Amino acid sequence: MRRIILFGAGTYGKRALDYFGRENIACFADNDKTKEGRRILDIPVISFQQLREIHGNYDVVISVGVEASFPIAAQLEEAGIHNY
Repeated sequence: MRRIILFGAGTYGKRALDYFGRENIACFADNDKTKEGRRILDIPVISFQQLREIHGNYDVVISVGVEASFPIAAQLEEAGIHNY
């Protein structure tokens, strides 16, 4: 299993961290600029731009509520990221 980038560092991201296991998570990615560069539960948070640069080495899991998941999926598709 490849390591995972969780797209969403909020409540659902924290739940996904528990679900997948800390050892399987490389980092969080988030569109919220205030979270960028921080660590949440000792996991680094990267920007969308950074995700675009490294996504090929990881699986991406959208970890947000259902209402926000469709815009994020569209954002990933537009960036040519299909491994989610």
